[in-house]
Amino acid sequence: MHARILLADDHNLVRQGFKAIISQKQDYQIVGEAENGREAIDKSLQLTPEIVIMDILMPHINGILATEEIKKQLEHTQIIILSMYREKQYVLNAFVAGAMGYLLKDAAVDELLESIDSVLHGHIYISPPVAKYVIDDYCHLLQQKSPFDAYDSLTAREKQMLQMIAEGRTTNEIAEIACISPKTVKTHRNALMRKLDIHDIAGLTRYALQKGLITIEAHSGNSAPPDVLKSIQC
Repeated sequence: MHARILLADDHNLVRQGFKAIISQKQDYQIVGEAENGREAIDKSLQLTPEIVIMDILMPHINGILATEEIKKQLEHTQIIILSMYREKQYVLNAFVAGAMGYLLKDAAVDELLESIDSVLHGHIYISPPVAKYVIDDYCHLLQQKSPFDAYDSLTAREKQMLQMIAEGRTTNEIAEIACISPKTVKTHRNALMRKLDIHDIAGLTRYALQKGLITIEAHSGNSAPPDVLKSIQC
């Protein structure tokens, strides 16, 4: 029986490269591709793959939020996060969201195939260079109770709003992407600001950067005003 795999990455060349590698194994079958988080969710629900290989930073909905949503609805679909980021925050967010694997994009070909095989057999897979983060933080959590983080109180929709606001998207753009009215976007934005006690776009952008929802590089390519970019790099 073939293991059915969905590839989610916003770069077509990356998807095609990994598709070529994975297709080397006769037991693996690529059943679909997605170029953003929203499409990854929709195609996962439609195709119910055994494995989703998910990039972290994608438009509309990032890979972490997409992972959360997929795991809520597809218990038996396992997700491997594929990322260029080694920072602890990304790694921990991935596993909290429900991922079973975290693989660095510069990993060897054999490691990609090994990660898929491990996850298919019910094992967690972590690239060796970032495994220490997970072990150290787990030990730390056992020793002391973590303080309350307002981010945990946000709904999935509010987290999506946070990402898109930080990407510099307008109210109308967000409404179109999320399939809701501009008025509803404003309602979500107000609730988001109230829960985080942040009351301006620059502040939300800084917060999104701290949470690993966007990068400065990704943000700097949008239409946000220069003063916002200046403030988030301070």
